[in-house]
Amino acid sequence: LQIDVLALKTWSTDYDVSTYASAFKYYNMMLLLLNTVNSVLLPKISSEENYYNISKMYKQQDILSIALLVGIVIAIVIAPCVLPIIDGGKYPEAIGVFRILCISAIISFWGSPYNNLLIKEKKYLSICTRFIIGIIVAIAGNYILIPRMGVNGTAISTLISYGIVNLSSRVHAKMIIKEKIRG
Repeated sequence: LQIDVLALKTWSTDYDVSTYASAFKYYNMMLLLLNTVNSVLLPKISSEENYYNISKMYKQQDILSIALLVGIVIAIVIAPCVLPIIDGGKYPEAIGVFRILCISAIISFWGSPYNNLLIKEKKYLSICTRFIIGIIVAIAGNYILIPRMGVNGTAISTLISYGIVNLSSRVHAKMIIKEKIRG
């Protein structure tokens, strides 16, 4: 939906939009892995009827999350050295934005794949409600944080709104798995 970019265009400067876009492109590279995991999990989850096996799939995904966490921590540490080389030092504030978005990537990777189970269970209203709440939080967060924190405020708002959506999906899906395994 690009609420973050729209909010920056509305309440900040073109330079902040460019800074955010610079950081966001590196963040999108990390999300390629998340999209791959979701693409692999969706058909497996959809076709699996045994919820114990589904639980095992998610435990494997959690182990993969730990490996991803190590990679993201490395990205956070080396960002001040690498990003200026890539963008020619044009957007020094992009480093902080990128670091905040890295935390968001960890949270998304930890929670987003659970939406596959909610889709399997046809919890569409629940999913839509989460996304609507996420959008409201993103708009309100940007409105409050951009004037105070600039481009970092947008990154924090993105982190919070994605966190709400993804972590609540994880909690809901885990409750369903427990319920189905208990029988």
